[in-house]
Amino acid sequence: MATSIAHRRLRRPRRAHGRAGFTLMECLIASIVLAVTVSAIATALASGHRQAKASLDNARGARLAEVLMEEVQSLAYVDTSAGASTGSRAAFDQINDVTSYTEGNTIMDQAGTAYPTEFQHYTRTVAVTWGTLSITGLSGSSTGATIVVTVSDKTGSGVWTLTAFMPAP
Repeated sequence: MATSIAHRRLRRPRRAHGRAGFTLMECLIASIVLAVTVSAIATALASGHRQAKASLDNARGARLAEVLMEEVQSLAYVDTSAGASTGSRAAFDQINDVTSYTEGNTIMDQAGTAYPTEFQHYTRTVAVTWGTLSITGLSGSSTGATIVVTVSDKTGSGVWTLTAFMPAP
């Protein structure tokens, strides 16, 4: 009698219809749920990747503009009557030298060293205009140079512009 009790415990319970496994309908529903889940995850990952790339491009464009603006602002202030230097950017020593500077084929630092590849799909321009600036709320006006640095993505997806005014000494 002890063997028959042990034998009953080891026996598997039977399904209602007497068959083990999944039905075709259960497999089909599970496949559909799996496909929808994988599709949703893939869409979320792709969207996250696009947003991360856009954020990185934005940071790079803004940084390129900031670096060039700092470089231009570090140059000596000279009126438009002074002669401009020509040649490499390393020789620029006054604001007048960068009056209509454009950099597009190879983005480089002031010393002439090319930036890494990921920075090479941008173009940078500097425009300097000379004139008088009146500030609302303050009496009087100031003569000087307005510097505009523009960085644009060659794909047209982004433009970063910085503007600064340098008063005459």
